[in-house]
Amino acid sequence: MPHITLSLPADLDPHQWSAVAEVFAGIDGWTVDDDGLLWRGESCGAPYRIEGSMEPAGLVLESDLPADVWTGWVSVICARLSLRLGMEVCDAEM
Repeated sequence: MPHITLSLPADLDPHQWSAVAEVFAGIDGWTVDDDGLLWRGESCGAPYRIEGSMEPAGLVLESDLPADVWTGWVSVICARLSLRLGMEVCDAEM
């Protein structure tokens, strides 16, 4: 299952967390889930699921999307978070 850790720090202030929540809600498939962050949808005729959690190293996301679709999805969320927060959000391992 593809996964990535994004360079989104866990110590954001309340205003920044509000902005993050707006970005999450603006991405198709956002679902409120008691277990953590969750997006659900359909890609190329097959259902997908993207799960996320905040960890000390950053925002960890994993999914069952095909690799090419996953790369596009991650690029979109990184771009939106970066623009909204005014700081670069990218692969923390790069």
